[in-house]
Amino acid sequence: MTHFAGLAWAHLLAATAVGGVAPNSLANGAYPECCKIAPASVAERLPFKAAGNEPGWSLTISDERMELKWNYGQDRMSTPRPPRHPTRAGYRYATSTAAHAVTVHVADRLCRDSMTGLPYPRRVTVQIDAETLTGCGGSPVSLLRGDEWVVEDIAGKGLIDSSRVTLNFGANGRLAGRAGCNTYHAHYELTGERLIVGDIATTRRACAPALERQETVFLRLLRAAHGFNLTTDGALVIRTATGTSIEARR
Repeated sequence: MTHFAGLAWAHLLAATAVGGVAPNSLANGAYPECCKIAPASVAERLPFKAAGNEPGWSLTISDERMELKWNYGQDRMSTPRPPRHPTRAGYRYATSTAAHAVTVHVADRLCRDSMTGLPYPRRVTVQIDAETLTGCGGSPVSLLRGDEWVVEDIAGKGLIDSSRVTLNFGANGRLAGRAGCNTYHAHYELTGERLIVGDIATTRRACAPALERQETVFLRLLRAAHGFNLTTDGALVIRTATGTSIEARR
């Protein structure tokens, strides 16, 4: 593709041109082994939550307690939080009551919810007496945060040579980066299986027409984000409800 370094063109983006993106305005508002995630051997922020399906179960480990529900909530168990022991895969908790013996294994493996497909940072196995439950744990949003993501593909068309488009998901719910010509910022949140990006504010630098078109498409897709996934080789895929996507890597 053409390299537009050194060119300066008038850059005008109407708010309606990118489907709700308002430039120059303040925003108001199968377990792959190779994906890079924070090791569970590092102290996990509490409360730690995990859940699984068929049969439905949920686990919450707080500073003081470990709460387990299984068989769709028909069976319950609550104990003081047991000691945390490191393992080769991550760590484990083991506890018992007069009725049950429970061991929880947390592994450093990317996990996908079997119903929604949403990625989670931990694979969790719960052994209750002779019964084994499997599911996912940790916070999905933690997979987005951390190092900067560099966009490699927008709507299946790659990027203009030497253009740089980035995504930085902050811990405070702020999303910022480069859109190719301008910088941008917005608010984001993860609700259930949905990734929601709010109104996007940009600077208003001049750029060449092709960069402007690429930037417009990127911002429109980002504003229309519906969900995200991590591929087996570590790429972040942000997709819209229609399946169009942005792909980025660290």
